[in-house]
Amino acid sequence: RPGDHGRRVAIATVAAVAALHLGASLIGGGAAGAETVVLIGIELIALMVALAIAAPLNASKLFGQKNAEGDMVLLEWLKAYIGRLLGPVIAIVVHDWLGYWAQLTMLCVVTVSIALTA
Repeated sequence: RPGDHGRRVAIATVAAVAALHLGASLIGGGAAGAETVVLIGIELIALMVALAIAAPLNASKLFGQKNAEGDMVLLEWLKAYIGRLLGPVIAIVVHDWLGYWAQLTMLCVVTVSIALTA
């Protein structure tokens, strides 16, 4: 299937992010500093790349549906209002209440679920 390669790359990227974070946590012992900020930036950029690979695969499947135009309008509306407005609020709440590890886990799970449904 054409989407298998993109799916594998997205899941491998998430696995690499999880391994990088776990390794840094074990080696660094939770020390805060410039290295931690750079590591968090690398992790988040890698997750964005994984989503950039997986999301177009889902969109291309959407075009083949019977009501593709209506579904695309709904998808864009949901992305604009739900994703871009509530996404940062949910991320802040999860980070404040549960910490960065829970937030990164949530982002990894969402990225893998998007990659698997592609």
